[in-house]
Amino acid sequence: MRVSKYLNLVEQLPAVGAVFPALRASARATKFALEHEIAFRKWVWSVRAAPSVSITRHEKCVAIIPSYNAKRTRNLEPLVRSFLHCNFISKMIVSNHNPALRVQDWVQTNDSRLVLINQPARRGHGYAFELARAESCDYFIVLDDDFLIAPKQIATLFEHLLDEPQIPHGLAGILGSKLFSSIESEVDCLFHVFAGTRAHALAYLDYAERLAQLGEVRLNEIEYFADDIVYSRVGPTKAKIHAVGALLRCKTSAQADIAFHMSPGFWEPRNRVTTELEKLLVHARAYQVQAQK
Repeated sequence: MRVSKYLNLVEQLPAVGAVFPALRASARATKFALEHEIAFRKWVWSVRAAPSVSITRHEKCVAIIPSYNAKRTRNLEPLVRSFLHCNFISKMIVSNHNPALRVQDWVQTNDSRLVLINQPARRGHGYAFELARAESCDYFIVLDDDFLIAPKQIATLFEHLLDEPQIPHGLAGILGSKLFSSIESEVDCLFHVFAGTRAHALAYLDYAERLAQLGEVRLNEIEYFADDIVYSRVGPTKAKIHAVGALLRCKTSAQADIAFHMSPGFWEPRNRVTTELEKLLVHARAYQVQAQK
């Protein structure tokens, strides 16, 4: 109730803000932070209260959450719970890519399917696909630690993967120059959540090695800056995203000092990887056409 009254007060501040622009900007930022905190806590409680979720098929899936920034660690426990509410999840891996942190300090869920790993050296997001490759399970889902997902949304995504396992799937991505989320669409590049098969993980690692051999990009640049670009192209056709209802992002996803995509130098290696990947794929298609003659 106290928060609601405060939000109503903030709504009345634009008139004051006309005289004090800084005050108005501060009020808006405060309102956004409070609204997001309310949404976050509602999500946490909904995950705690969520029933177990099953699918009609017998296939299992490994879930992987790569995590680095200390300001996102509070997301980990409820994200883990979301996946473990799904009966088709055979293993839940949280891979801590920040040697300064200890993931066990933030995730205390007791479940035999849960595996917590503290990497001895800093790793990029793309290392998650190496973890997927190392698993014997045919299917996996890699989730960004700022993407606050619900068990039913996970189940819907997995069923779409089972329906069309030839291509990668997700819930958000870019098509042309437009970003889409929670709709049915093909995309050029997946963002935030990546569902696929072990064959996709193998293809991603093969593409990464071949790109590095061309000499214009390094493996660590792909792992840190462009794994989503490469992974999205491992299928015979474009990746797809799907409608699963409203999606919630962590407030840090738009904070310049935290969100990796807002860091200086992020886009230059991505552009190089995109250019070199297109060359590689054109060459591969030409080779396939020649082989079929």
